[in-house]
Amino acid sequence: MYRRTTTASDGAIQTVLSNEWKRYWITWKTTTSASGLKNIIPCRQNNANSTIYMCGVKLEKGNKDSDWTPAPE
Repeated sequence: MYRRTTTASDGAIQTVLSNEWKRYWITWKTTTSASGLKNIIPCRQNNANSTIYMCGVKLEKGNKDSDWTPAPE
């Protein structure tokens, strides 16, 4: 388990990936002046010759992690 926290105003955080599956928890806060609809980009590659696989992305609101739950559908 890898926990990361960012204080960047745009929520950006850099993570070095490997060839093994790993679970990451990344926490960020929006600014108090943020309002309206926001976009989240869960992954952006710096190297065009690489492939990234992501699964099970879960976003939560608030400061408490919840237990894993299956999708409602």
